[in-house]
Amino acid sequence: MPGTPLLSLPKPLLDQLFPYHLVLDRNFNVVDIGEGLLKIQPDLGVGDPIEKAYRLERPKIGLEYDQFAQNLNMLFAFEENSHRYRLRGQMLLSGNDKKIIFLCSPWIT
Repeated sequence: MPGTPLLSLPKPLLDQLFPYHLVLDRNFNVVDIGEGLLKIQPDLGVGDPIEKAYRLERPKIGLEYDQFAQNLNMLFAFEENSHRYRLRGQMLLSGNDKKIIFLCSPWIT
């Protein structure tokens, strides 16, 4: 799947370093998805809203760009909608293009 370089890394290197990552636009639609995450959530694709597969569990904030930007120092956790696993990790903002980058790892429950 072609993608634009993020974090100044080409897409193949981003996938190798962070196989479980999501890149979201400011409306929380998927812009890019890591290879590892695609394997465990194959029905989530580019353009889909994150709510199609996940529910924000932590922190207790709304899915709003400004709220995410104000809570970057917190641990983020999303629960998969059928409760098979959670994603836990760190949020980053990519700068001028207002993308949200979630570097995460699955947590099987």
